[in-house]
Amino acid sequence: MKTIHCIGDSHICFFFGSDVYEDTINGSSLIPHFKIYHVGPSLAYNLCKSGTKVMGREKTFGVLENVIPVGSTVMLCFGEIDCRYHILRQAKKQNKDTRTIADDCIGRYFDFIKEIKAKGYEVLVWAVIPSARDYGYRDPIYPRLGTCAERNDLTRYFNERLENLLAGESIKFISIFEQLIDGGNITKDQFYIADKVHISQKMMPAAIKELRNNLNDFDLEYN
Repeated sequence: MKTIHCIGDSHICFFFGSDVYEDTINGSSLIPHFKIYHVGPSLAYNLCKSGTKVMGREKTFGVLENVIPVGSTVMLCFGEIDCRYHILRQAKKQNKDTRTIADDCIGRYFDFIKEIKAKGYEVLVWAVIPSARDYGYRDPIYPRLGTCAERNDLTRYFNERLENLLAGESIKFISIFEQLIDGGNITKDQFYIADKVHISQKMMPAAIKELRNNLNDFDLEYN
């Protein structure tokens, strides 16, 4: 069975297999056939340029060039930070429609994804998960703008637009987004860990099912 090399922001740590948040993971996982590479809180918007504070681009390509063999399966996970805060912030700052800002971010992320595919990797993309609910206080670690419903509407748009672009490149998009929201477009926080931002292992069977449905040579059973 193929190994899935997972690269991304902190949400990629879901595939480490623990509800204890792991800030520094490098090439390991508690779940068979996964290897996790957390490259820091990089924005999807910034992955197409070098020299950012987080250096997400440099870290990602460093892992690819030095650790993961060409031809391997790579799953990317970025965009939650953009959808939770930065797209809404830039829309307000620039006095532009939120979806116009989102389209720019999606296009830049898409270009980055195509770069990795062009290097000879089988690329998958993990969808942005629903945003943290509103709890009546400001979170300095995980800032957010708008309401939970507004952020989830933006996230759904981000995912749908990205999935459509990826389909044209035959890149699989793996999503459990709709399973994590209720009928009012509000996040089901019972499926999140204590910080209410990262999803818990309760959703791992659903994630594995989506991977099995989308990938050949991946038949991991997980209950």
